[in-house]
Amino acid sequence: MENIKSTQEIANKALPSTVLLETEDSNEQPLGVGSGFFVQENEIATNFHVVEGAHKCSVKLFGQSERYTIEEYTALDVDNDLIILKIKDPDQKIASTTALSLGDSDIVDIGEVIYALGNPEGLEGTISDGIVSGVRNRDPSQNIFYTSIQFTAPISPGSSGGAILNTKGEVIGVSVSVLPSLSSVALQNPRDEQYINVAQNLNFAIPSNCLALLLRQRNKLNITTPLSKAKLERVTYINKLKWIGSASFTFPLQNRSSEDVKNVVYSVSFKDKEGNTIITDRAVYPWVIPSKSTKIVIRLSSYDTVDLQLVDNFNIQLLQNLGAIDYDENDINDNATESVLIGLVDMLLSHRGHSNYSTVKPNVKRLTNSHHIHILDLEVVN
Repeated sequence: MENIKSTQEIANKALPSTVLLETEDSNEQPLGVGSGFFVQENEIATNFHVVEGAHKCSVKLFGQSERYTIEEYTALDVDNDLIILKIKDPDQKIASTTALSLGDSDIVDIGEVIYALGNPEGLEGTISDGIVSGVRNRDPSQNIFYTSIQFTAPISPGSSGGAILNTKGEVIGVSVSVLPSLSSVALQNPRDEQYINVAQNLNFAIPSNCLALLLRQRNKLNITTPLSKAKLERVTYINKLKWIGSASFTFPLQNRSSEDVKNVVYSVSFKDKEGNTIITDRAVYPWVIPSKSTKIVIRLSSYDTVDLQLVDNFNIQLLQNLGAIDYDENDINDNATESVLIGLVDMLLSHRGHSNYSTVKPNVKRLTNSHHIHILDLEVVN
């Protein structure tokens, strides 16, 4: 193979482009550490989960003592657990740091020698070698949520977001640590944690071609977003909004993050037949949405009280309407009856001035199924 480099050559070239990420919560308490690497001037790539939920993030370059603040990100791919972070460098001290070259992950061969760079357990500038032991396609039943490269080079917490290099020194993947199912086993059964330590061939990386695509999108958009907004990206809606009554509606709100959330602020904008926004309904879903679960939002207009006549027949009809929405039942952690009761209690509170309810009713004749839902804010449950 052409341009094969020695381990020492790869380390000397790649480690100066490798960074240690440190995150803090809103109380300035440490959340964790991770790894990343330069992909463009003043921009680094890492895993989204490394910075998810962080109030503050800083970067330290290998062999240097100074820390640089990260306040923004320029591109995000939640499904592939990738994010591009923008480093605040007013004095241009690190503008000349070399970006690592990306290789073609589609031509990676099983048995190929690779190198993992990062900061396992916070130990800066660590390099380890191994081989590609497999290429895995998406399979949620096996806790594989993205196409990934399996490798044997040992990594540990803190390695996430680090570069996986081939023998040319090209990035062919981004570390995402050990198989999620093993981590969950250790959390539930601490005595089984030893199995994680001996299962070091079960490490995975996001293919570099996913990162290359994200960088192309980033260059096209050329925008930045405050890092604090990144927490909203894992909480989303399933586009199954359904009308229940003349001006009330329901839709599922999904929490794909690793944290429980509450007080999710959302808005629903409705449009007329010409595509013009005629009204925007903004509200808060105050109850906890556990990690990896879905809750049903029911928005009952206080204007509908007389028309809907909240009797048993209506409750039955509401349940039927909810059941008609084609959710995957495995994604719903509560039942429709609970959601209906929550909705009814919420509506009753509105009459006491505790909630802000839909003003859609006056425009009901102009409403269409055209709508757009935005997640505006949320609170992470500590």
